[in-house]
This record gives sequence, C-alpha cells and structure tokens, in this order.
Amino acid sequence: MESKPFDIKPLAPFGAQVVGLDMHQPVSEAERQVLREAFSEHALLLFRDQDLDKADLLRVADIFGKVSEQGEAPGGFNYVSNLHPRGLNAAGEMILAAGDGELQFHFDHCFQENVLKAILLYGVEIPPTGGDTLFSDMRLVTRHLPEDIRERIDDRIIRHKSDTRAGFPQADHPIMYPHPRTGERVLFFSKLHARQILGLSVEESQALFQRFIRMIENKEIMYRHVWAKRDLVVWDNLALQHARETFDPKYKRHLQRLQID
Repeated sequence: MESKPFDIKPLAPFGAQVVGLDMHQPVSEAERQVLREAFSEHALLLFRDQDLDKADLLRVADIFGKVSEQGEAPGGFNYVSNLHPRGLNAAGEMILAAGDGELQFHFDHCFQENVLKAILLYGVEIPPTGGDTLFSDMRLVTRHLPEDIRERIDDRIIRHKSDTRAGFPQADHPIMYPHPRTGERVLFFSKLHARQILGLSVEESQALFQRFIRMIENKEIMYRHVWAKRDLVVWDNLALQHARETFDPKYKRHLQRLQID
C-alpha cells in the first residue's frame, strides 16, 4: 500500500494534530509506524473531520495496541453521553458516563487491576459551547515533584476505588507507576478515585493528595480540547489525565469511546 503525505503539527503545550490523513481509508504500515512514533512523542493525537464508523475506529485502535473489553466495554466500545441513562441503550450499546456536569481529573480504570494504555474518543454529537476535555501532563507533574514528597511516596502503593461501577471495584498500584513504553515512573494519582496511600494515614494521604491536585490543575501544563463533530482524539492514559467541563444539558453531547489495553 502506497503511503500518502500527511503532517504532524504539535499542539500547545503537548499533543499533536494529524493533518492530511483520512482514517476511513486503510493506512499503510509506514503510516502506522509514523503515527505510533508521534503518539509516543506527543502522548495525544488529534484527527479532525473524520467520518468514521466502528470498524474504522477498531482499525485506528489497532495501530496503537490491543482493544480491551475490561469493565463496561463490550467489544472495547461504549459511549460518553447525556442522551441516555447509564446502562444499555435501545441498541444494546453501553452508555458509560451519562450527564452534563463537571468530571474531575482522572486516569481511566485506575481502579482496575489492568491499567489501560490508551483511550479513543470520537465526537458524534457536540454542544455548541462547553463540555471541553482538559488534559494534564502527568510526566511534567512527576518531574516537578519536590524531593521531600518523592521520598515519602517512593515505593508506596496507592488505592483507587470506583463508587459508581458495579461491584465498586478497587485496585492497588505503585504510586510511582513505571510507564510500560518508556519506563519513566509517573505519578499515579486520580483525584476522582484515590482513597489512600498504603502505609500512610488517611490524613497524611489526603494532605499529599491536595498537593498533587494543585500541581495537576496547573493550567500551564494543560491542553484544552474544544470538541467539534467528527473529532477523533487518542491519548496515552498513563502519561495524561483528563477531565470534562460542564455544559448546558439542553444540548446533546455524545461521544464514542474505545479503550486499548
């Protein structure tokens, strides 16, 4: 298959937009390799104005890894939507996170034994304003951790728990999590799900959590994605955390989600 020319244009302060590549069409191995290298470098890739179905999204996911069905994701798919209540819609598809309110910073599935490598979101219905997704660079947060905090948490285990998923799953992971691709240790703390650093008291844990939150919510290390219909965003679920801003519930916000192990 012949490769087609396309550009990788860096975003600020991280991430990159892929320009000139139609992901509805088959992608050559040379193009796949360029995309993998760009993903490794930038941690987030944006593809604008992509007319994609589920088969296309599966083909895109295959570039970056193996699709995961962990949790409420039959075939790796579910929706982030305010069009239906949480659970199965009339078509038998899983609605993961209905609602229109703010969603705090988190890693997806940090409360599961297997940490997800990457997430894909595809914009199906987008409100005219609001509902932006914010991304925070956990690599930079980790590099800026004060030495006294590093010493307190090095080799510690953190517990995350979901209060909304069936069975209230929880998992214990190293708080300095080794990134499987780079080996770099990344602070593994999710404001939405963290409960305690094992070996420290709840009070000590919460005091550290507040310091982590201030660093993660520093706007200078955030990329704000203002959604448009047919946007596809793929991001590294260990290098980056994400959050959602609120929006007017009279508007539809419906995004296809696909997860990679």
